[in-house]
This record gives sequence, structure tokens and C-alpha cells, in this order.
Amino acid sequence: MTDSIPSGYKPLTCDTLPGYLSSRLTPSCEPGGLPEEWKVSEVGDGNLNMVFIVEGTHKTIIVKQALPWLRAGGEGWPLSLSRAGFEYNVLCQEAKYAGHTLIPQVYFYDRKWRCLPWSI
Repeated sequence: MTDSIPSGYKPLTCDTLPGYLSSRLTPSCEPGGLPEEWKVSEVGDGNLNMVFIVEGTHKTIIVKQALPWLRAGGEGWPLSLSRAGFEYNVLCQEAKYAGHTLIPQVYFYDRKWRCLPWSI
């Protein structure tokens, strides 16, 4: 079963991610330096999600974005975007019990873009 794709949703890229993050991250969560200087690599395994490593002058963060289809199969293999919200909720619950030493700190969850940036 799939859910509807939010209006304005589109997959992020290494080129669009710095602008997206710079308007959403609080200063304490930013990688540091200017967004156009951040080193962004897409490291997803090619199946379900876009996964990025964003390196700045102060820290590195991970950004995961759910896609509405199976990456390896294309748009003909639809997937529910709701899975990103489930993952966010699970990470928040795990952090309550295990703390951020074991569980990454999720900076925010963007329901429209189905995006989760977190610490490493």
C-alpha cells in the first residue's frame, strides 16, 4: 500500500541538499562553514532511500530521505512514504531509553520532504 506523494515533494540531490538544510537546521546543528562549501556525498545502497553524508568545518551529519518508489525498480515499484515517519518515531523512542550515545540525535523530521537529518 502506498500513500499520496506530498505536493512539492521531490528527491533531494547533492546539489540541492545544502540549500534545503541551511534553511531548516538551527545553528547548533549545522555542519559549519558556508552551505556551498559543505562536502555532500550520496551513499545510499540503491534500494529504498536517499542517504547523504554532509561534511562541514565543525561536524558531519547524515540525511536520509524516503523515496516513494523502490530505487532499484523505479516508479513502477511504489513504496509508502509513511515509513520515514515510523523511523523517526522509533529513533525518538529509542533515544529516550538508550540516549544519544547509542542512538543518533535526529535534528528534525520534515513530513513534506520525508527527510531526517541526524548526528553521527
